[in-house]
Amino acid sequence: MHWSGGGVACQNEPPVEQEAKTFTISFDVEDVDAITVKEGETAESQKPADPTKDGYSFECWQNGDAAYDWTQPVTSDLSLTAKWTLAEYTITYLPEGVVTDNPTTYNFESDTITLNDPTTCPSATPNFLRWHENDKDGTVVTEIPKGSTGNKVFYAECTEKSVYKVTFMLGKEVIGKGKNVTEGEKLTDFTGYEKYEFIDEEGKAFNFETPITSNIDVYLKLKSLKVTLTLAEGVSADLSVNYGEKITQAELEAMTSKIPEKYSSYDFEGLFTDAALENVFDWANTPITEAKELFVKLVKYHTVKFIDGDNTSSIRVADGDVATKPADSVKPGYAFGGWLNGSDVYNWEAPVTTDVTLNANWIEANVVWAPKEIAGKEVRCTMPGNQFAVSYEEDETYGKVLVLTNQSNTYDTMTLTFKNPKNLSGKLLKIDLWGDAVDTEPKVLIISGDKAQSEGYAPQIHTANAWGTGTTTLDECDAAWGSDAAADLTAVTSIQIAFQKATANMKYGKIYITDAEGANEEIIWSANASANALSVENPASWSNANAYYIEDDTYEYVYKVETTSEVNYPITNVSFPSPAKDFSAYEYLQITLKASSATEEKLKVSIFTDDAHGSEHNGCNIATEDVGQLKSISLKLADFWTAYGLDEAADLSKISNLKIEFGKYVGTVEIAEISLY
Repeated sequence: MHWSGGGVACQNEPPVEQEAKTFTISFDVEDVDAITVKEGETAESQKPADPTKDGYSFECWQNGDAAYDWTQPVTSDLSLTAKWTLAEYTITYLPEGVVTDNPTTYNFESDTITLNDPTTCPSATPNFLRWHENDKDGTVVTEIPKGSTGNKVFYAECTEKSVYKVTFMLGKEVIGKGKNVTEGEKLTDFTGYEKYEFIDEEGKAFNFETPITSNIDVYLKLKSLKVTLTLAEGVSADLSVNYGEKITQAELEAMTSKIPEKYSSYDFEGLFTDAALENVFDWANTPITEAKELFVKLVKYHTVKFIDGDNTSSIRVADGDVATKPADSVKPGYAFGGWLNGSDVYNWEAPVTTDVTLNANWIEANVVWAPKEIAGKEVRCTMPGNQFAVSYEEDETYGKVLVLTNQSNTYDTMTLTFKNPKNLSGKLLKIDLWGDAVDTEPKVLIISGDKAQSEGYAPQIHTANAWGTGTTTLDECDAAWGSDAAADLTAVTSIQIAFQKATANMKYGKIYITDAEGANEEIIWSANASANALSVENPASWSNANAYYIEDDTYEYVYKVETTSEVNYPITNVSFPSPAKDFSAYEYLQITLKASSATEEKLKVSIFTDDAHGSEHNGCNIATEDVGQLKSISLKLADFWTAYGLDEAADLSKISNLKIEFGKYVGTVEIAEISLY
């Protein structure tokens, strides 16, 4: 016995109108709602009614230590606090002629005031009996509890007869003020002593029918109340609880022996005041002041175990309830296919009536892009941008060669970036290339860990109209900087090839380094190896975005994009090499990502084909939940063509690129993998 106390939608985005800037004024009083004010306007017309607070009077709203001026224009968010003054109340004593040493004022924070007997009653009725509230027929009172409010009037009931004192004793301890009783009358007022039974000095029940004729002591003992707890199948257990005390955990656990054996695996789920178990009894915080019958709720639980490879977890589910589905986990190169109960996909709407073991179902996916394939490489190649057409073609000698064609008579670069700084000291750089006769030759730039050279100062590589090897010594690159201090060739971070204004085709087979004698060749880039690699357009080229690779325990690297404003629509563009990527054998495109915050703005995914595509502002939305961990989201490929408004589905065998548009999302997005399944 145990005892214990994202979905995906496809749609076009309407344009968003710029709204006037507003500020919020909030208040530290719970019932006063915050107000919104346009920049430069005053909040005077929206000033809330003065709040109220027991025992205090409201003075004003303060901004910091000063009273807030409601006539001033609002230029920022504000948080106003209420200033309160402690109210003072009067105490009046009647009838005329009563003299007392009790206080005549009090406030909300005053300690409890016990009312003393008057020092003098009127001469006609010299003997004091009791205080009444307001007048002689009012409620009998003995004190003003702390936290009281309002002016008070107390009426002293006095009599001409003799008055005797009844003192209440619990053992040898005097309890309370006792009671005053007129000679010959009986003890009838027990206010303040409800939790006691009354006994005489011998322990027998006190005889309340005996008239009081002298000062006496009456003895007390705590009342013992019977609490009946009805358990399963009508079995009951009785508890004996002293008046004003609470049922204890130990007393509940002692009931275990009363519960039928068939319920031994059930959990205690609380006490209720009704047999239907609808009205909870807060046994831990409610004093017992009368005999009660309470009903015990016992609930059977089942364990639902989740096995995901080496990871195992479990939850407990009440019999007949449904289990809460955990967040889908992620696994590089796989799509999560749900949880299997045996060979069947588990039905999360089915009530749980027994222990269940579920196994993660992983579907092998075709990874079409993963940051680790780029960030993890020793040498990463960045191709020229839109000034040059970039393609690959077959070659008898090299297998494949890179073909660059200048489209705008301008400058662009191809960059080789080293994962770790490379030692090129004393090396010779060679580039196997073929070029049409041109007036301007490609230039080689080197960027070291401590210095970068200008593209205007770099050795040129001859582009003869035949296959050949353009060479340059790295010392020449170093000298071309025109600096008094040479760069550190032991810490070179990247090599750039500047194509300048060459307007003819240039073809590249491989780039490599050798020692000064041309021996010990080390290939650092090969068109043949790169022809099937993806190229990625970095959103960092936009003014409101930054993108870079960071390490990740599960995926080795993830691609992190930071957007800082809503001005532009930064895009990560993943381009597939020729021939186009074949998606036709798959139903879903899966993207594994993590967003920094939830927002109404959603990321958009667009698919571009060789024969049909939508604009970058169309495509399928991805809800950017604040998941706090990488989460895989699957998009049905058929939905893309509907989103584009195409009458016919595009040719899935000819996908040329994917675009992830960040829209007006402000925050960070980490992308770990894009795959098909």
